[in-house]
Amino acid sequence: MHTGNLLFDDGKFSDSLDFDISQKNVRIFDICYLGCSLLVENYKDESKLKQWQEVFSGILTGYESIQPLDESEKNALPSLFIFIEVLFSAFFSEQNQLDSARSCINMANWLYIHINSILKRYQ
Repeated sequence: MHTGNLLFDDGKFSDSLDFDISQKNVRIFDICYLGCSLLVENYKDESKLKQWQEVFSGILTGYESIQPLDESEKNALPSLFIFIEVLFSAFFSEQNQLDSARSCINMANWLYIHINSILKRYQ
């Protein structure tokens, strides 16, 4: 799940699509992947980071209103955020998209330092 898979009708979220790389995975992977895709453009700007925290809080609240996360899933959120950026740095390196790979590495390093503080309310 990422922002390119979200559908809107008159500016309001209406649905989502995500079938191109469907896979069986831990269920919080999509939540963290979406969180990373929203964070990548916002983590260097303090005001945008605060907006991201509110949006991500709404995503988790909405998800948990249907399917609550257990403690092990909540505890895994920070590590999965970092893992996703490491995974994409490898992907972009393989594709010889070195600027994108470096961007993912930079975000992974930033996440390593800051993820617990930006996710503290969700753990």
